[in-house]
Amino acid sequence: NLPGCPQTPVNAAFAHATTSATWNATAEYHLDPNSMLYATVSRGGKSFGYNIGFGNSTAAQRPFKDEFVTSYELGLKTSLFNGRARLSADAFHADYHNFQNAGFVGLQFLVDNAQHVELNGFEANGVFAFGQGFTGNAGVTYVDAKYDRYTQGSPYYGNPRTDLSGDSLPLVPHWRTNVGLQYKRTLSF
Repeated sequence: NLPGCPQTPVNAAFAHATTSATWNATAEYHLDPNSMLYATVSRGGKSFGYNIGFGNSTAAQRPFKDEFVTSYELGLKTSLFNGRARLSADAFHADYHNFQNAGFVGLQFLVDNAQHVELNGFEANGVFAFGQGFTGNAGVTYVDAKYDRYTQGSPYYGNPRTDLSGDSLPLVPHWRTNVGLQYKRTLSF
């Protein structure tokens, strides 16, 4: 332990057991040979863990719970102009229970659990063959990710509150776009 930091109890007993199954179910419907609708429902998660290291975390703050997510996606994939354009679009929704949130608190990272996080959004992407060796791609994504219920969050710089319910998740931009142009040509020496 560092000078000035409280001692971590050596005899603190931590025990936890987890049993869960992850699964995925997808249904698809072909509108024609070039277009497909699909719907996916899946369930997954991350195992529990313990905050270790030095700092002023008490033994009660060290463990964090299993995280579970159920996600839903509905989308379309299509090919147009004899395969010269491929487009995809989907809408998605995810419900997280015991979302594992990591934040830098004092001298260490601390993981705790937000009781419920909800994520909604949509995404569209395209790849285009222009000819003469030129291809392009473009995409746009919108995400709204919020702590639906997070009553015992860790305060952080600029936000001393512990009830973060209703706040957006940090570092999750609402909009993300990309555009690219590629040129491919065979060189001979």
